[in-house]
Amino acid sequence: MNIRKIKQLDPEILIGFCTWAIVAGISLYQWYKGTTILEPIFAFSYTGLVIAIACFAIYVVGFLLIHTKRNILVGFICSGISLIVLMVQFNNGLILILAIIFVSDLAEHVPLRRAIMLGVAIPFSYFPLILDEGALINACLFSAFNLFAIYIIHRLKNEKKAREKASHLVRELKATQQLLTATAKRDERMKIARDLHDAMGHHLTALSLQLEVAKQVVSQQGQENISRAQNITRMLLSDVREAVSELRHEKPLEVVDAIEQLVSDIEAIDIKLTIAEKFTTHDARVAEATFRSVQEGITNILKHSNADSCEINLHRTEDQVQLSIKDNGINNHGIQPGHGLTGMKERIEKLDGNFDITINKDGCRLLINLPDSQEYI
Repeated sequence: MNIRKIKQLDPEILIGFCTWAIVAGISLYQWYKGTTILEPIFAFSYTGLVIAIACFAIYVVGFLLIHTKRNILVGFICSGISLIVLMVQFNNGLILILAIIFVSDLAEHVPLRRAIMLGVAIPFSYFPLILDEGALINACLFSAFNLFAIYIIHRLKNEKKAREKASHLVRELKATQQLLTATAKRDERMKIARDLHDAMGHHLTALSLQLEVAKQVVSQQGQENISRAQNITRMLLSDVREAVSELRHEKPLEVVDAIEQLVSDIEAIDIKLTIAEKFTTHDARVAEATFRSVQEGITNILKHSNADSCEINLHRTEDQVQLSIKDNGINNHGIQPGHGLTGMKERIEKLDGNFDITINKDGCRLLINLPDSQEYI
């Protein structure tokens, strides 16, 4: 897992762990001393104490699994089952504090409506177990606490998505601008080369022919001057042709810089980018297709895969560009090609390339091959 992510989650884990320790310590101590306001469902025993400690431990293990994203589903199952057992045993109301943590975590991973329903259902399901005059009021209060926690988490989640979307758009714009600038420079060089060839080249050739004609009709002294002019004309024509050749020499498009710009500073997932040394392409269509494929691949991973790592490999052979994008997402099994993937496939096939998606328990892999015949530099 990305080290930056762990650092970001440390305060949440620390606060949650401290809250868990306080609730567990007070509940177990009151149960042991028999100082609870209401009698627990089961009387204190060392066997029961071991079971209660195990339930508290299972709850915190589930909490850690959720927040470290090692196994979110197992984490919710562990926390949920242990929470139910603890609610049945301890009717002092403190256990509902753990329920607030559970519901706030759940709100980050399930639709808002389901989180709200569960946030209200848990305190009111606790009410029949207590059978106290203030139980209904406490159920309403804890429901309000749950709803407030859900609202805060929902707001934070939306703000995080908005920031990530804005940041991703900025990266895409910068990368696209970089690629367009490189393409525009190349097109400008080609235009200058054509203008030099069509204008100066033709005029100098015509001048050389006219000097040859003039040489045939002038005196001996005049022929020497015309010969010198012809030599100058030939030298100038040679220089123009050399300049045109240099301008027409295609320089590699900066697709690598554009891709590096695209994947930079993405905090939601850990991206490992591997590009072959001295990777080049001179074809603007291949460069754009490669860039757009990486762009769409990252967008799909961020939106749909729930992955925390991604590997992008880009290299070439003498006649092909090969791109591989692989993630470890767990939500890929129900993937349906949308407009983005469909457009990517059409763009690749238009260039006579190959487009293949492989989905298994380890995640999703996108493999693209594009023909790009050129001397491998």
